[in-house]
Amino acid sequence: MNSTSTRAACASPELRALLLAAGALLAAPAWAGRPLATDDATILDPHDCQVEAWHQHTGNLREWWAMPACRVGDWELGAGKGQARAAVLQAKTVLRTLGRDGWALGLTLASQHGAARQDTVNFPLSMAFMNSALLVHLNAGWMRQPAEAPRATWSAGGEFAFARRWSVSLESYGSRHRAPTRQLGLRYTLIDNRLDMDASVAKAPSSEPQLGFGLTWSLPHLLY
Repeated sequence: MNSTSTRAACASPELRALLLAAGALLAAPAWAGRPLATDDATILDPHDCQVEAWHQHTGNLREWWAMPACRVGDWELGAGKGQARAAVLQAKTVLRTLGRDGWALGLTLASQHGAARQDTVNFPLSMAFMNSALLVHLNAGWMRQPAEAPRATWSAGGEFAFARRWSVSLESYGSRHRAPTRQLGLRYTLIDNRLDMDASVAKAPSSEPQLGFGLTWSLPHLLY
């Protein structure tokens, strides 16, 4: 998963904070590989790093995010920065690795700060089919937010590589007693194993669609 300004429909600080929180929560359980919001049970290769950067907007709300991450030992460690002091710290590991046609299980711990504050624990399960052209991801986790009772979270999504450089994703995610969000994403590889670009559209009931555009820059063997 930037200290930038937010352009809201109203200048009210309370409304702006609410919109920022809504935008961040719409992306939860984000911090997976773009454009997926559903987490996957994979991490970077040893010594590798990457930078994910994206812009998303919902109505008049505009947000910019950047999230660098590196593999350190058995963990992928990331730190993201968004608007209005929004920030996230994440640590992710794999409990069982994914084979060519098999399944993998991971563990992700994250803490988000700013207008939307939350701590999450997530267990992503990934399954590979069709020689890994089709990947299915299932998530089960737990979320804690200030002044609210902890609640269970869930997510289900799939991604399909329909051409050499193209893949499409479809997913649904949410938490207990909350309506689910559904998202459609498209990813294109500009430079093999180096640079990807993506676009997505997400929709939750009674809210405007959220559009996202991002880049993922891979940095192999950056750490030694």
